[in-house]
Amino acid sequence: MKKIIFFDIDGTLFNVLLFISLFQENLINRFGLTNQDIESLKALYDQVKKEQGYFLPSLFLDKINNNFPSVNREELDKSFHNVDLFEKSVYKDTSNIKSLADLAILGIFSQGDENFQKKKIAFMSSLLDRGNIYIFPNKVNETKQIFDKYIDFDIYLVDNDLSLLLEVRRINPSVNLILIDRNGQFNDNKDITNIKDLNELESVL
Repeated sequence: MKKIIFFDIDGTLFNVLLFISLFQENLINRFGLTNQDIESLKALYDQVKKEQGYFLPSLFLDKINNNFPSVNREELDKSFHNVDLFEKSVYKDTSNIKSLADLAILGIFSQGDENFQKKKIAFMSSLLDRGNIYIFPNKVNETKQIFDKYIDFDIYLVDNDLSLLLEVRRINPSVNLILIDRNGQFNDNKDITNIKDLNELESVL
């Protein structure tokens, strides 16, 4: 049976916390914001995630602009969408993705703003078929519909969210679930295959 591996993005392929930190550094260097201002930005970031259920960049940038009117919006957008920030925020072990493409079809099953999420995976775009990229505001709600399309495949899902993986198991028991636990948060997890980084993934396929 053919294998297909679906990857989550944030916390699995892309270090979003590093991205936001680098963006904040840019704001300090480029616009002269203070450390106190950065604390306000962190609150705005959390506020956007709470309001939307996921991070919406356009709303975040709007809130920054409203709270710091001296910051030029065009320059703010350029700073946020800086390709260098995205490249630096990709986890280094994603270099292993290319070898995995020899073993299985690769796909994306992620949550968030579609355009923003796709920028994060530009590094592996040549390894992905657009038909296997799924990005939703709430991916749990789409689990059954999406994975039912791959009934003839041995499906693997790699994600850093244990609660989501357990919910996927409830909805689609046939999916092979892999928890990527980069920070050792889930050492007590006995329910789902646990890996520390993507270098370990090939051994569990």
